[in-house]
Amino acid sequence: MILKVLELLCFVNVSGCENQQCLPCFTHTVVETVKRVYDHIKSHFKEEITVSELAVKFNISETNLCGCFKSLFGQPVGAYIRAERINYAAELLSGRTEMSVGDIASLVGYDNQSKFAAAFKAIKGYSPLAYRKRMRNADSEQKQDFSE
Repeated sequence: MILKVLELLCFVNVSGCENQQCLPCFTHTVVETVKRVYDHIKSHFKEEITVSELAVKFNISETNLCGCFKSLFGQPVGAYIRAERINYAAELLSGRTEMSVGDIASLVGYDNQSKFAAAFKAIKGYSPLAYRKRMRNADSEQKQDFSE
């Protein structure tokens, strides 16, 4: 009977492995380094940052940086930097400032306004000007609702 139970356990163990994904394992040092990279990006996303520069600065291989970053934060390093820039630009466009789209693009690290507009639309679903207009209309509607 013990033999049959062990055989059954082995069978369940083997059949359960087919549906499992192999998740990469990273050392504690790599994970802590990638967390420091994340903090660095959070505070320096407006600057020109490349994965290669981050790898050199934090003394980690690009492969480990990219793989571990995606495992921890759910997206590639470059996509995360781009999203941080666009989210900050969206804040600025939503009414906090009267800066031009070109000035905002420059502020968040885009030298080319058309590349900024394309990246913005890809993430937010609207061009920067359409987003600004939409946010201002939403603001004015909220103010009307509040005053009534």
